[in-house]
Amino acid sequence: LTVPAAEPSVPDGPLVTSSRALALERELTRGGIDANRDRLTALVQHTLGPLLTWEAAHSSDLVRTLETHLRHGCSPTRTAALLHIGRQSLYQRLERIESLLGLEIDDPDLLGELLTATCAHRVVERPTGARARAATTASHLGRTA
Repeated sequence: LTVPAAEPSVPDGPLVTSSRALALERELTRGGIDANRDRLTALVQHTLGPLLTWEAAHSSDLVRTLETHLRHGCSPTRTAALLHIGRQSLYQRLERIESLLGLEIDDPDLLGELLTATCAHRVVERPTGARARAATTASHLGRTA
């Protein structure tokens, strides 16, 4: 399983997450990441496509910003602190995300879909080295990654 780093600015830092985050990722990867890769990629493209296109053309961190924001209750103060940016910078990022996706990210009806898509994005985009480390750690714990 992958989990976001406790501090997003330190991706190799300690991996701390909630049981809900683990449950979501476990459900998304039931049967293994490779077995679900096409389905997860389609989900990510459908939900986050314009955001990913923007990130491919610009140096930005909008998907990570969105996931961090959603995982922390859409709290601008907490999100900005975790991303080590000012709240005004966060508001600008959130406006850009909403503009690209054509929706309001704090719409309660969309929160689950957006969080699922950002989690799926992290899972399918995880570097190969991170997968190998996770598999090694899991094998030491007697589990499968």
